[in-house]
Amino acid sequence: MEIVDEPGPLKTGDILKVTGIESIEDMYGILVAVKFGRRKYTWALCDLEVVEKTSKNFQLVNDYAVWFSNR
Repeated sequence: MEIVDEPGPLKTGDILKVTGIESIEDMYGILVAVKFGRRKYTWALCDLEVVEKTSKNFQLVNDYAVWFSNR
């Protein structure tokens, strides 16, 4: 997944690996556990974009981000 917004220590365009769902928060939505190199972070799913357009998760994550930003 790729960062599309910069609300923390990583930059737009950094490629992360999502390792699982951490929690669901009213303000931030779905928070996922991600790895960047050897470091681990918790990140809002709506601020990420699936890199592989052919992935079965691409449309799901994209739809979620649109829904979350318009709720």
